[in-house]
Amino acid sequence: MAENKLKLQNFCSAFLIIPDILESQEEKIEKILTLLNQAIKSGNCIYFTGAGRSGDVSSAAARRFMQLKRGMRVFCIPSGVAPSFSEGDVLIAISSSGTTKTTKTQVEQAKEKGVIIISVVSEKYSEITELSNIFIVLPQKPSNKEEEIVHLFPLNTFFEILALMFLDSLIPYLMKQLGVTEPEMAKNHPHY
Repeated sequence: MAENKLKLQNFCSAFLIIPDILESQEEKIEKILTLLNQAIKSGNCIYFTGAGRSGDVSSAAARRFMQLKRGMRVFCIPSGVAPSFSEGDVLIAISSSGTTKTTKTQVEQAKEKGVIIISVVSEKYSEITELSNIFIVLPQKPSNKEEEIVHLFPLNTFFEILALMFLDSLIPYLMKQLGVTEPEMAKNHPHY
């Protein structure tokens, strides 16, 4: 039991770097919030995409963004139900490597149509960031290289958790900018 408690504490302690990560990219985050706010107020679509577990993150983020405002046009491309891109829309692409073929192809198609590309990656220099208007870099692994912490995050688990946390962290700011309350968001939450 004590060993499991220690593992949970180590798991949680890895996330203590989040404020430093966000603070170091504060200007980019402000710009992302501005771009999203403009797109929402203009009635443009906001798309999310990613492959594999990054696709799962994109789906979860799209669901939360949909709850911001009734009638808001939010789509998750991996779900297969989305209208075509138009100029002024926003695509949020999630890819740890920044080279995922399907995600890159969607980014290229969106870029050709004048879509604003926001990417969330772990690799600053990648094919997807080169195509992006703006990008956020999140680590793939905890900065603490101690084996007992790093092994708690196999493959891209750490990046995927951070990506969802980052995208969810935008919601309160957008709520404030749009004048949306939590009870109003709750009305947009499906209750089937």
